Amino acid sequence: MAAPSMKVITVEDRIKVVNLMKSKNEKLRFLTWIREKNEKNKIQDRLVVITKYRVFTLVKKQESKLKIDRNENFFNLKELLSLNNLHCCIVFRDFFIDCYSDQSDQLCISLLKSYLTISQGLSKDLMLEFKSEPENRLGPFDLKPKIAEGFIQMYKCWCNFYQTNVSYEFISYLSNDIVQNEDPETSINFDLSSYPLFNSLISSQKDLVPIVETLKYNQYFKTLTCLNIPNRDLIPQLSESLYENCSLTKIILTGTNSPNGLDSIGKALEKNQEIKISFLDLSNNKIVDSTIKNGFGMGIEKNSGKLQYLDLSSCGMTPKITEKILGHLSKSTNQNMQYLNLSENQFKKQGSQGFSSWLKSATNKKNLQEVYLSNCGIDFEIISSALLQSSAECTLRIVNLSDNKMIQNHGSALCNFVRENRTLQELNLTGVMIPPQIASQLVFEVLVNENYSGFILHLGNNSLGPKGARLISDSFGQLPDSKSLEELILDDNKFSVEGMSNLFKDYEKGIFVNKSLKRLSISRNVEKTKSQKLNTDAIVNLFRHPTLEYLRIRGNIRYALSTKLKEVFPKIKQLNLIALDIKGNEMGPESIKNLADLISKRSTKLLSLQMDSNQFNLSAIQSIAWSFKTNILLFDFRWPKHDISKMFYGLSSKEKKKLKKNIKDLKEKITTGCNNNNAGADMPQISPDVYDMRIFKSGNVQDSDLQEVFMSDFERLSRNANTSETTSSELEDHKLRKQQSDAFIPKFQKNPIFKSRKYREKRNAQKMKPQEIKNLFNQKLNLNQNQNQNQNQNENQNQNQNQNQNQNENQNENQNQIKNENLNQNETQNQNENQNQIKNENLNQNQNQNQNQNQNQNQNQNEIQNQNENQNQNQNENQNENLNQNQNENLNQNQNFD
Repeated sequence: MAAPSMKVITVEDRIKVVNLMKSKNEKLRFLTWIREKNEKNKIQDRLVVITKYRVFTLVKKQESKLKIDRNENFFNLKELLSLNNLHCCIVFRDFFIDCYSDQSDQLCISLLKSYLTISQGLSKDLMLEFKSEPENRLGPFDLKPKIAEGFIQMYKCWCNFYQTNVSYEFISYLSNDIVQNEDPETSINFDLSSYPLFNSLISSQKDLVPIVETLKYNQYFKTLTCLNIPNRDLIPQLSESLYENCSLTKIILTGTNSPNGLDSIGKALEKNQEIKISFLDLSNNKIVDSTIKNGFGMGIEKNSGKLQYLDLSSCGMTPKITEKILGHLSKSTNQNMQYLNLSENQFKKQGSQGFSSWLKSATNKKNLQEVYLSNCGIDFEIISSALLQSSAECTLRIVNLSDNKMIQNHGSALCNFVRENRTLQELNLTGVMIPPQIASQLVFEVLVNENYSGFILHLGNNSLGPKGARLISDSFGQLPDSKSLEELILDDNKFSVEGMSNLFKDYEKGIFVNKSLKRLSISRNVEKTKSQKLNTDAIVNLFRHPTLEYLRIRGNIRYALSTKLKEVFPKIKQLNLIALDIKGNEMGPESIKNLADLISKRSTKLLSLQMDSNQFNLSAIQSIAWSFKTNILLFDFRWPKHDISKMFYGLSSKEKKKLKKNIKDLKEKITTGCNNNNAGADMPQISPDVYDMRIFKSGNVQDSDLQEVFMSDFERLSRNANTSETTSSELEDHKLRKQQSDAFIPKFQKNPIFKSRKYREKRNAQKMKPQEIKNLFNQKLNLNQNQNQNQNQNENQNQNQNQNQNQNENQNENQNQIKNENLNQNETQNQNENQNQIKNENLNQNQNQNQNQNQNQNQNQNEIQNQNENQNQNQNENQNENLNQNQNENLNQNQNFD
């Protein structure tokens, strides 16, 4: 086929196209003339323009003006046909472009390369279909892999599709904070809630649409996370991505504050059967009866065969709704559930029966490992019976039944379950008001079961009293060689002096004969009393336990002793503990100095020490700092901030300044000692103290100093992050200490139930309004206003930078145009130079002729001179010199003329 005679793209055409694309915020990538048949079958010349995200066709009107005929985004492309090197067809959803051009192949290649940069991750069903005759005539194309498999390029293209602004801050957050994160799980977690400008991003629904569309087709991210979302319309929008996405495996949407959000999620999960959601966390959402009817129940049922992790805690479900949810779960024939959390919902008898029915009907009971039913008002008899009946088939590791009231007759089934089970590793019965006899029997069943290893038993806040302490001690005494129980929590049980004496008085009986116990917590079990006193030897025996590694004895132990606490530590010859927590015991400076002397011994194995609220003074801190001269192991020392704050009361400004300097120097010494001792040793683990959470949950604490005692370092630093109370060194110290103490966090604490509790604690903590907190709040308001102003300034600077970038790009394009014009000028100059060369050659020829003539004349003159030999030789020489001068002058004139 003969090539059609096409128009040539002139420099003027290119400049016009560039300026037109600039007005549309598009960047030119390819330009060519084509011939196309219009609706009346007339052949017309058109310009085809390919930009970064669109295809344009332009026509010339009067006065040589270019006008946009049609334009479409790449995502509306359906098919590209390359029939031969002179003919191709571009098919869109609503129209097609039939192109005849001698640059047909270049047009197809440019279009394909531009399309492939924004379509990485799309499934084959959604990709542009490309055909060429013959096959493989064009391609394949080797493209460099893009960030997050082209997520950012696709996002920009969708912004172009919907004509919305591109958020470059969001792009920077994705590429730097998520994709390039060293943690492999974080790098594939699409976490919107951790984006600093999240609220401004979702302020306009139009700006969120490109993100949702990109997430719908992207196959890089495996996790979708949004926590505590203030926008009610966000979850229904995000759920639109679940209709098409097939790569997500985890969904974490807690605290959505959206009445219809879970309905839309359920409908999407019901319709998209190709999605494989194995992890679903929808805690802190409101689930009502209409939610189940509108598709959420069916969505859970359709995906129950794929679900391995389900968290519906704190969703306000009634017993009827709980029964319906469990009913939908039980309808699946292939269940792989490993983790189920229904805490903070209402069970009662109806919900307990629903759980029992689900557990009995579960086909794959061997996969079930963790069950959380905390504060649900469960029926212990029904739940315990269900656990007992499935104990032979289930592989349960963790069962949390805390904060549920137990009736005395319902404990026998639970004891039978502990006896028959072979895989259980942790049982949480905190705050269930378990009777002392049942508690001691549970301890005995754990000790006697040889299948258990490293067992963790929570019996805190049950008011067991002295009788419970005695019965538990007797249970240990019956089985001295047991190796099952590793951690025992007995906080807040009102043991009193009598119960503490029953536990620790005799070093050769009770709890001391057990050689498997490694972690023990007995905080707040003795109140201030004057009638009874505990012998000092009982506390000394506790520190001498042969296998104990972690000991937590917070509370007023001092008032239970017959002598002062300072006499306890000198009696301890060797401290075998690895971690010690004695906060809130009012030890006094002398006791602290004695403890520092014990720490300074090289035989001490202590790695972690917490001892705030113990009447520290400056000399006590100095004794701790001096202990690091000989101590080579201690690296986790929690700074006594509560005691230090009391040291400043009643001091003048000069005294405060001096004290602050001394404390700063001591803190540097202690920090240096901890850093030098940090050798990466394995730290023992223990469950968190529930009193820290309970004191904030009640909201009854009015003293800000008391809040400092029980506030964790993270909450304290978070509260003071915007005030002058927290310095950068403190934040760095906290980060370092958090890294060093990660081993203290038990495995079950990483589950979302503890996350949800933290959120509830923070919300409840905000309800407390003592005067000092109000003052801090006012300071934070002022600082937040300044920060908002700084953020606005930064945003303006970013906008200016973007404008400068656009200007630079425009300048570059203008420079390219100027270069093209310079090239044309150079061509004309070359032509002129060629002409000048020809002229110079002609002039040289004339010059040679003149020289020949001059030579002939010289020869004639020489003949004449030879004939006149009698003439004077001096005259001939002068004449020759004159002639030579004339010749040189003629030559110079000719050269000047040239």
